[in-house]
Amino acid sequence: MKNIFLDLIIKNCRIQFEKSNFCPQGLLLTYSNECQNCLKKSHYDDNESSYQCPKSTFTYVCMYANKYASETYNLFKVLFKNISYHTPNILSFGAGPATELFALNQLINDKIISSYSYTEIDNNSNWQPIWEIIQNNNTDQEDITFQLNNAEQFIQNYDFKQTDIILFNYMISDFAKYTSKQTVKNFYLQ
Repeated sequence: MKNIFLDLIIKNCRIQFEKSNFCPQGLLLTYSNECQNCLKKSHYDDNESSYQCPKSTFTYVCMYANKYASETYNLFKVLFKNISYHTPNILSFGAGPATELFALNQLINDKIISSYSYTEIDNNSNWQPIWEIIQNNNTDQEDITFQLNNAEQFIQNYDFKQTDIILFNYMISDFAKYTSKQTVKNFYLQ
């Protein structure tokens, strides 16, 4: 999937990554294996917290955004083939760098949808610089909203009737990894 918007975001994330040679752990870095290894630990080690370093968020976009945007594009393409949405209203929990936006952008380019409304809820402030890059490069002026918020708090005041699609991304795995079973149960019962 060749996507100019995605390429621009990845390029900007690479620039942001390279602005500082030091990570919070004090490692001297060039775009190298240290950040990639840190990401792998956050994905596979139960004792590691996900994306607690701004450099890891930029690394994530550079390494994985193309992959997840492509997967999401193919999922949405099938969905929108079977269900007609000209302007889907999407609510995404825990999407970090919002890679599904790049898929949505490509669906507009392919004339599968005409526009979209997108709201992301994430509780990790380290994604905010990437959200700013996205907002600053949103040349199509799509309705994109990012909220730094806890999902449990957000859903208490949200009217889900206005939403066509809800995405949970890593939220379910993070729930299982970092909270009690009772917290997960309470969230889904609301």
